[in-house]
Amino acid sequence: MELRSDQIKKDLLDQIKKQIEDGILDGTKECCIFRFGEDSGAKSYERGLVKTAQSLGIKLRTYHYDQMTDKILEDFARENKDHRVGGILLLEPIFKEVEDQLKRELDPKKDLDGVTLYNRGALYSGLTPYHIPATPRAALMLCKSHCQDLTGKEVVVINRTTVVGKPLLHLLLKENATVTLCHSKTKNLKDHLKRADLVFTATGRAHSIQSEDVGDHALVIDIGLDMKDGKLVGDVDYQGFKDSQVVTPVPGGVGALTNTLLLESCLKKHRD
Repeated sequence: MELRSDQIKKDLLDQIKKQIEDGILDGTKECCIFRFGEDSGAKSYERGLVKTAQSLGIKLRTYHYDQMTDKILEDFARENKDHRVGGILLLEPIFKEVEDQLKRELDPKKDLDGVTLYNRGALYSGLTPYHIPATPRAALMLCKSHCQDLTGKEVVVINRTTVVGKPLLHLLLKENATVTLCHSKTKNLKDHLKRADLVFTATGRAHSIQSEDVGDHALVIDIGLDMKDGKLVGDVDYQGFKDSQVVTPVPGGVGALTNTLLLESCLKKHRD
């Protein structure tokens, strides 16, 4: 069975528009995206954000750099200080020469992906960060649209990055799930997958998970992005999945919801 995010996204967009009208969200805030290189996943993410921003009437600026240049820090410093800017997104992968500096200097209130030490520390400590990474939020929201109570559920997360796997781990722990965090060095991955009630996968390896890899009644949330035969695909190969297995599609699943949640975060009002 396919679990799509279309209706959830529509409802969320309507809610955002209503909150802008009611003054709960600040519709005058602007958003900035910084993209480095030609990563296909980052390009897809950027396209989706531009489209969603247009539908909400949000002013969005994009910066793209083919190679390392001093202009990156100049552009970033200007946007980081601009009071009109409600959020900045640093799309991974980031050039290593500037990654640490950008994440250290980014204003936590504008840190849409929760990459600053303040926002990470707050999330990992059980406190309230200014921003929670949008992809884990979207993945969990989509999951809970099908399975509301995660208490005691066996959950496998295949990703240990600071923007997906680690924040998702903490969000799932708050839901009282029993979480196993897997990665490229995990041994016997399929053994973990087989016993899981829920699987969140974000490896970026096209169609690397088959129906026989997971349990007969598993819910699989596909967060991965890759290109195959010129098309955007996820980690999961949907061919052969059973009706009793629930899978989110790519596109049409987590990504579409992520864009909406990220722009919602950009419009939040924060106390000084």
